[in-house]
Amino acid sequence: MAINRVLGSVPGRVVKKFVDDQAPNWAIIIAWNALFAMFPVVLVVAAILGIVLQVAGITTTQIYTRLLSLIPTNPQTVQELVKVLAGVKEQTGLLALVGLGGLVWGGSALFGAMEQAFAIVYHVRPRRFIPGKLMSVAMIFLFTILAGVAVTTSSVLPALNQLPNVPAFLAGDAAALLQLLIGIVAGFILYLVIYFVVPNRRLHLGQVWPGALVAGILFEVVTLIFPIYLSINKGLNAYGKTFGLFFLLMTFFYFVGLITVVGVEVNSVLHPVNADQSAPEAPPPNLAPESARPLRPGIRGRTVLILAVVASGIGVLLGRRTSGKV
Repeated sequence: MAINRVLGSVPGRVVKKFVDDQAPNWAIIIAWNALFAMFPVVLVVAAILGIVLQVAGITTTQIYTRLLSLIPTNPQTVQELVKVLAGVKEQTGLLALVGLGGLVWGGSALFGAMEQAFAIVYHVRPRRFIPGKLMSVAMIFLFTILAGVAVTTSSVLPALNQLPNVPAFLAGDAAALLQLLIGIVAGFILYLVIYFVVPNRRLHLGQVWPGALVAGILFEVVTLIFPIYLSINKGLNAYGKTFGLFFLLMTFFYFVGLITVVGVEVNSVLHPVNADQSAPEAPPPNLAPESARPLRPGIRGRTVLILAVVASGIGVLLGRRTSGKV
């Protein structure tokens, strides 16, 4: 009886649905696409912040350095990445447009992967290719704006105690608490937008905010634990740091994928899809026999992935060419 009571509770139903929907597999897919989208996100965020912050005398190179410094790596690697990003920005002509377009196209694959995962959770079909790609591209730009706000606040708040005429309650522990609350709010808004826009299902804000709140809190917890790596890798050699950085990034984005799926599972349990809204669902790619997978959705998903990889490859080649000239 106690077990049935636990399984019948909201957390128990979320865990059961999390397992039934093969959520860990979708978290891996989201994590890979998040890692794949990291470079275009940094590029676009820096471009947007460069326009806004140039009034304050902050250069684009300084913005690149600040963004990339959030990644736990050595200063030499940060400077090399800054050179690549600055080189892409300085390119002119059709090649630069194609390269930047490829980066944005590849970055949009992240939200395409989320849509595929959310379609499984809500038992609906994903969007067709063109509407899905338009949604993904729009989301990558919206995501960069929200990320830019988060980076700006993370840069300003630690320096509050160094500014003149700042109220005393904004210094010390109060500033850290304020930064924590702003981080949770920023994560909540980010996931609120994701859960409202990405699923191919009409939703109201009241149907998505519970999962967004859960995901925002979990995301802030992960981002607070993430910098512990800085104190761990001090004794490692250069090879160990490089391997550790790759492993840490993969682990971090996997947790981000898990958090993303957990939040949407919470929403789907609290507000399940109606029977007339549901559609036959496709299992995660390459996780079921061909006979058990619908052909057209599978072909469409592979086409999106191939096009995203090809387009992003153009951007990567452009970055390599630029770094060779620097």
